[in-house]
Amino acid sequence: MSLSQRKLKIALNPKLVDKNTTKKKSLFAEGWYNAEVSVDEFTAATTQHGWAYCAQLHGRRKGENFQACNIASVDVDHGPTIEEALASPLIQQHALLIYTTARHKPEAHRFRVVYLLPETITCPKRMRKLNRGLTRSLGGDMAATDAARISFGNSKAQVHHIGGELSPALLRELIADAALPDNTDLTMKEIVSRRSAITLARNQVLRAADGRQLLLCEVQQKTAVHCPVHPDENPSAVTLQSGRGVWGVYCSTCRKTYWPADQRQPECDPEAFVRAAQEVANAGNAAQIELCDWPYQSVVDREAITGCRVHIVSGQAAPPELLPGITLVRSGKGTSKTEALKRLGAGANSVLLFGHRRTLIRGSCRRLNLTCYLDLNKKAAKAGSKQAADTASLESFFWREEDVG
Repeated sequence: MSLSQRKLKIALNPKLVDKNTTKKKSLFAEGWYNAEVSVDEFTAATTQHGWAYCAQLHGRRKGENFQACNIASVDVDHGPTIEEALASPLIQQHALLIYTTARHKPEAHRFRVVYLLPETITCPKRMRKLNRGLTRSLGGDMAATDAARISFGNSKAQVHHIGGELSPALLRELIADAALPDNTDLTMKEIVSRRSAITLARNQVLRAADGRQLLLCEVQQKTAVHCPVHPDENPSAVTLQSGRGVWGVYCSTCRKTYWPADQRQPECDPEAFVRAAQEVANAGNAAQIELCDWPYQSVVDREAITGCRVHIVSGQAAPPELLPGITLVRSGKGTSKTEALKRLGAGANSVLLFGHRRTLIRGSCRRLNLTCYLDLNKKAAKAGSKQAADTASLESFFWREEDVG
């Protein structure tokens, strides 16, 4: 469906014009009607007639009467100019339009950014989380994020049509961002980096900490820059390079890494392992004898008879017991791998968990009742305790810089 065919699900108030020219406070709650309008009709209502809008409602305007909405709006009253905002990837790639609000002045830009959503939101909590995520990213007022908040029109607005839309992945990302603190204190809080759905151009212009203008494709490793996504008064980002030689930006305030959209795909095929396992299992199945009446039904006994050590199963993927050698288990979410690890590890003398992300490691340790090495520096381990022993045994797995040559 083209943009011109999309319908915006909102409530309009024709009597509430330009921040309430009639001065009737009752209009903040009354006079609203639900509508489904085109983008052009929305633009005319808000930026020519000056009508206020909000989410569709069940009756009077209040938070508990939120019904539905498929747009989100953020007021930007302090910080970037409109020109700077239009250069932000979050606006340049995903915003529907920008219009100036009533208090906009050439020396003090004030405007509203409107986003078209890929779905209609009917849950007020989900809408509020999205508003918080967007407002946090654009440096707006975090106190003005309730699901049924009013967005005033401006009959004298300057309109900048962009024609973008939030992607489903970015919508989920922004909703998750609602849980982040309003102000990130990097000296006190652990940074957990996520790859963002917002992408940068390979020739994205970056502003370095010393004021220079740099292109992303020409930067040096770990150059301090202002984040190209959120309003960044003090440079809180650094450049970095992936293992495939692609330049990106990590922002410690956003807690995200931003990459170009056209990164080279990894050369390895993640499904190659599965195909190879299935081929081995199929070959083993073809050579199997009839085992339904065989007295030995364990996995080990079957392997000894058939010679095949690959088993394609349904349901729980982990074996009922630890087998000799190394056991590799690959299965989707919800197949009780973690519960199986708890059961299999209960009788083991020692368990060492490896992971590729800190958040996953810490979460798995909690579920498996293991001591996470990331938490050991938060409290001194007592000499001779299990934590101290874990620390000593784990240190041998890490490379030290002086050992690399």
